[in-house]
Parts: sequence; structure tokens; C-alpha cells
Amino acid sequence: MGSRELVGDARMYPIRGQVFRVKAPWVKHFYYDTQNVAYVIPGADNVTLGGTMLVDDEDTVVRVETRDEILKNCCTLVPSLAKAEFQWDWVGQRPARPTPRIEAQIERINGKAQKVVHNYGHGAAGITLSWGSAVHATNLLKALLNSTTAKL
Repeated sequence: MGSRELVGDARMYPIRGQVFRVKAPWVKHFYYDTQNVAYVIPGADNVTLGGTMLVDDEDTVVRVETRDEILKNCCTLVPSLAKAEFQWDWVGQRPARPTPRIEAQIERINGKAQKVVHNYGHGAAGITLSWGSAVHATNLLKALLNSTTAKL
């Protein structure tokens, strides 16, 4: 979310996400329900239950009522999760904007021209877009470093 202040990007907004982990060694498959934004993701030692996508919510405090709603939604996918042992919660923010910002530019910082590549604002699609946007940002950086004039 620092891009709002760092580069003055007023189009940035948070998407609040809350998940929690349970002990459920019998869960071996991934489940996802787009209707209720519910997902069940087994890991090596526990299972992640999620989630939320609350736009413009900057609160990072765990909400018990949200956990209860997540569990209810996940139990529609895997009813046996109702007996799973709770482990821990996690709340975070996904930095978002109407479209991700992936661009190169020359900025004046402390009176000196600096080459900058922006790559942020992917929101809830961050993990999906990360590989492609990283390649694109790398190509922009290579072009920027190889340029002798600022024709961006």
C-alpha cells in the first residue's frame, strides 16, 4: 500500500484477506467455491481455509465472525472440516488498483534523474499475475538500463 505515499498513486486501495489454518490430515485435495470465495488448500502440515476479499478495508485485526463465516463456507465444500483442530489466523492486505502498474520511467529524486520500474497493484490476482508481470518488468528494466536517453 506504500505506493500511495511513495509515488503518490491515489488509485491504490487495499483488499483485505483473512484465512486460517487447521489440522486436517485427511484433506488431500484443493477445493474452491467462487460463489462464496471459499477455498481449502492442503499443505504439508495443515490446511488453509479462506477467504475474504474486502475492498478498501485496511483493518488487519482478526475477526472471529469472519473466521466463523469462512469455516461455514468451507464446510459446504468439505463437511469434515467442522471437526478440524484450529491452529492460527492470518490477515493481510493485497495492494490493488484498477489495473496493475507495470511501467518504466525516469523520475527526479533529490534533483537527480533516476530510472524506476513500477510493478504493483495486482490485488487478489497477485500470485496469478506474478510470473508474467515479473518478466515484463524485467524486460522494461533491461530496456531502461540500456537506453541512453529518457524516451519513455
